[in-house]
Amino acid sequence: MTRWIGWVRPEEWLLLALWLFAYALCVGSGTGFDFGDIFHRYLSFFATYGLVLIGATRALFVLAEAWHPESALARRVHRFAFGETRGFGSIVAIDIEFARGLILLFANLAVYSNVKTRIPAINPVIGDEFFIALDTMIFGADFATGLENWAHADKGVSNFLASTYKHDYIWMVLLIFLAYVRRDPVVLRWIFGATCLTYIVAILITAGYPSLGPFYLEGERLDWVNQSGVGGAQRFLTKYYNANLAKLQAGELTPSRAFAGIAAFPSLHVGHMVVMGWIAMRVFPLYALWMLGVTSVTFLATVAFGWHYAVDAIGGALVAIACAELVYQICKRDGARSKLITESRWLRPTRPDPSSSSRASELDGAS
Repeated sequence: MTRWIGWVRPEEWLLLALWLFAYALCVGSGTGFDFGDIFHRYLSFFATYGLVLIGATRALFVLAEAWHPESALARRVHRFAFGETRGFGSIVAIDIEFARGLILLFANLAVYSNVKTRIPAINPVIGDEFFIALDTMIFGADFATGLENWAHADKGVSNFLASTYKHDYIWMVLLIFLAYVRRDPVVLRWIFGATCLTYIVAILITAGYPSLGPFYLEGERLDWVNQSGVGGAQRFLTKYYNANLAKLQAGELTPSRAFAGIAAFPSLHVGHMVVMGWIAMRVFPLYALWMLGVTSVTFLATVAFGWHYAVDAIGGALVAIACAELVYQICKRDGARSKLITESRWLRPTRPDPSSSSRASELDGAS
């Protein structure tokens, strides 16, 4: 029993506690809880990504093992691209971490979707007036309308914002790919753990003080968005929400659906991008610069299309930073040997693995 408890990591215990709390909220609302079907839907969605990732990295691993650079520059490029550790054992470790992370992600998204679907039954309060007032105080009365008019007036701008906003988790997949190629299981653990914690914390905040956002409350003013690249998604969310609203308000059993439900504060579109950028700052700085641009465009898009108030994006960013940093500190304290703990190690010449006592002293020094 003790051995099994030790196998579960601290961030996973935290997630489990939040999942149980979320389950209690759903069941307490009288509208049920539908885990299995949602888990399977997310599994199907990410299956293609997983197969492509494994196939691509296997090909790169073969090339890496076949390449024996002789010059100092070529050896440094090799270490930079594929990490210091090589061999079958490291591949097994990264495979296990990837599988574990995916299961954690699917379970977390299943719980997240159950809460998101049932928010009107969990808490019928609509807090948009508060967020509108806060938005006006921080950004001014014309900030959101200015972005909306900008996107509405220029089809090229609208298409660009829409294509960036519809990320389909591609930026997370690319970050996972980078960690996979470098065979760094601790970075993978950080990505999955931070993403899961951000999503579940954000949706519980939403349940505590729900808001619907401009596109739902002011549909006529934002009708032009239906002609944009995100119009279909907005119509789907609105239709699904309205169809379930009466059942939820009556406390009837209601099925959940992946990627469905309406929730404004905090913005997880922005929060998701910030998680990826925050992690990349410590382990892949060039990718962090790219994510800064993607996050900035996502922020503009989320306001321009009326998905969120600007303050929702700020809230999403703060939740993401807090959750990503918490999981980072947990990973660091666990004493895993990875570049996210001593970032300069990945640029040093390859050395024999230190003894366990040496590792402990290194980690004590890093802390």
